[in-house]
Amino acid sequence: MHQDLRYAIRTLLKNRGFTLIAVLTLALGIGANTAIFSVVNAVLLRPLPYQDPSRLYFLTTDRQDSKAPTSLENFEAWKARTSVFEDMAIYYRNTGWSRVTLTGIDDPEQISGGFVSANLFPLLGIAPRIGRAFTAEEESRRERVVLLSDALWKRRFSASPDAIGRVLQIDSADFQVIGVMPATFQFPARDTQFWAPISTNRYWLDRPAWDNVHSSGFFLRWNVIARLKPGVDPRRAQSEMTAIAKDLERQDPQRNHGLGAWLTPVRVELNASARTGLLLMMGAVSFVLLIACSNVANLMLARGARREREIAIRTALGAGRIRLVRQLLTESSLLGILSGGVGLLLALFGVKALIAFGPRDIPRLEQAGIDAGMLAFTLLLSIGAA
Repeated sequence: MHQDLRYAIRTLLKNRGFTLIAVLTLALGIGANTAIFSVVNAVLLRPLPYQDPSRLYFLTTDRQDSKAPTSLENFEAWKARTSVFEDMAIYYRNTGWSRVTLTGIDDPEQISGGFVSANLFPLLGIAPRIGRAFTAEEESRRERVVLLSDALWKRRFSASPDAIGRVLQIDSADFQVIGVMPATFQFPARDTQFWAPISTNRYWLDRPAWDNVHSSGFFLRWNVIARLKPGVDPRRAQSEMTAIAKDLERQDPQRNHGLGAWLTPVRVELNASARTGLLLMMGAVSFVLLIACSNVANLMLARGARREREIAIRTALGAGRIRLVRQLLTESSLLGILSGGVGLLLALFGVKALIAFGPRDIPRLEQAGIDAGMLAFTLLLSIGAA
């Protein structure tokens, strides 16, 4: 094999034009596949950064909508009556109503925030990277404390630990910074920049009387997430929640007409066009690699015709069919490995471009990158191309 490798290197160096064209052709296909797969891996395949995410479920009032909100009264009834969940947390629904004006440091800016119950972070199994989370006592006292996202911490405080204890103004109210969440934490949406006690939300404990003037969104303002107890079958949990929802509808048919209580597994939420777009791009770059391999194979066949005399001499000297195939396969493998290295460099720039210019509503897009898994993927592509 060492002899085959040395000969392959000499052969490729002797035909530098062919080598350059073949490497660049394959590198484009391998680099495009690596870049797109790194995005697909970060967005769709990588496990959610929560403790035992398979037991996390959204509880919604619409079977078709994993973010369908509910009322505060229904949440309290669900939590009081259910026996299948370890815990149940509530947060203000992720809509434009979550946008606030941030002042106090640097220029004012509009950002999206999360108003959540204190038990959300233990329920998800997530702790702040620095500082602490707020407590149930602080929530009940409606204390204005806040946790910052990693991006907001870096942008407003230059990633300084001295941010803890500082004061930010959120919609003209003073909030004290008590912690910073990990960079991978994106809940309930990618653009959530801070988390404050739900009791500090302007609509907390606001229980408007039902009327026919406002839409249902005026009354259904809250989202719910829960963690199943170990060993509890999701079908049993769904059956129990359906019974509770029907009972609530009998008690108050006007407010709860047509509202269910559906379990939806917590997963990365993508709209249909974004998911389809990612899969189509993955399929498209796969065909690009196949076309690249086809073109290089044709080049090698044309080049092989010129090596007929060399092959004949090697056969006359005793080289068998397996020996000749091994030599040619070594040359192909060397081409594949070289192309993979160049493709990896192209993928680095490709991933940065996808993050910079990709749709802003795709969660975890900024987590795409070249890691050990992507190196292994590129190596497999290179071997496959060979």
